[in-house]
Amino acid sequence: MRYAVVAAVLLAACAGRAPAHAEVRVEFAQWVATQRNVSGFLHGIEADQPADSLVDPLRPGLWRLGKLTSYDRAKRSGARVVLVLSDTWGYPSYHGEHGWPPEDFAAWEATVRSLARTHRDKTLLWEIWNEPDAPEFWRGDYAGFLETYARAYRVLREELGPNALIGGPSLSRFDPALLDRFAAFCVARGCEANFLTWHELSEDVSSLEGNLRSARARYIDGPSYTALRAGALHVNESVAQASQQRPGALVAIWYHLEHGGAAAGARSCWKDAHEESTCFNATLDGLLTPVRMEPTIAWWTQHAYAAGVGRRVESTTDNAAVTVLASAGSSTSPPQLLIGYAPVTPGAVSMDARIVLHGVRDLLDAGASVQAQRLAADTRGAAITRSPATRALVPELLDGSAVFTLTMQPHEAYVVSVIK
Repeated sequence: MRYAVVAAVLLAACAGRAPAHAEVRVEFAQWVATQRNVSGFLHGIEADQPADSLVDPLRPGLWRLGKLTSYDRAKRSGARVVLVLSDTWGYPSYHGEHGWPPEDFAAWEATVRSLARTHRDKTLLWEIWNEPDAPEFWRGDYAGFLETYARAYRVLREELGPNALIGGPSLSRFDPALLDRFAAFCVARGCEANFLTWHELSEDVSSLEGNLRSARARYIDGPSYTALRAGALHVNESVAQASQQRPGALVAIWYHLEHGGAAAGARSCWKDAHEESTCFNATLDGLLTPVRMEPTIAWWTQHAYAAGVGRRVESTTDNAAVTVLASAGSSTSPPQLLIGYAPVTPGAVSMDARIVLHGVRDLLDAGASVQAQRLAADTRGAAITRSPATRALVPELLDGSAVFTLTMQPHEAYVVSVIK
């Protein structure tokens, strides 16, 4: 019988100059709370592209769509599907066919009602507006957005009933003052945000976990906003433009989303090196190359992350700039540990990461081998399309643990496997 204990180790240095050394410890026998897949997508798919073989292994947790022509494919992937009403309505700044909703609330309400009636048979999350704090997506004052939200919320409740999941405000960044205004307005007006949303698009994501914990304490667990009925937190756009093809940065984001208690996350889309938007070319927001649809190193990194979701075990590091994700195995999937290195300052040096794995000694005594798959990062942030390279490691056995050191270059990641 062939089986494996896989350690996909992604170390992410999130702030400051990269340290020269770090130590990571994994306890494969100590389970932690089961986590959802907090990777997901914004647009990035069409009804017939890309191939299912490029989508299914990623097992996305969320898919934000502005049109539902690809709803069936997104749903089949296992993702929860979000319909962004403002994308369907259109943005005047992007030559949308409508004006801003406050210019004609009757037309806005009629559009929302029509969408609700058309798609009431689908299992959807309803997001009302995207980035009302960003001038390209909202013109006018914040009060106008709040009224736009309240009117759409009322129509959706009338058409879909009390169990429909409606959310917002999908701010372009974590802004406690604007979130407070939104929450207080809804409590006073009688609208809800069943999932509370904002975006995290900075290269430095060290504050992400704290933002999530703060939002949960205030809007979900705290007594002031019970009427908001905010049952979940979604960071429904993340990954800075410079981080799109940096494996270490991707792991840091997923780590902080999981540890902060996010129920869902989604990768943002940007223009690629050829100035083509990855939102609408069916490349899974740039995980694939245009036209040829070749997996990039970011695709392989997300594939490694997806393989470990739902089976998290205890992992620690002695360096606050390092993030670690580890997973136990099952009858069909091996345990894994994810390590990536993501400095956010220029001129970072390589890092020597000492890895200590507890709970694999029996496998090694039985003849298991250790392999490391490198998820390299281009120094300019360009997409790498070659398959990850794999090499053998020889761990030292100390006090029942397997110990080895990886030297990691800035922004890269490793998948380390203990295979019998």
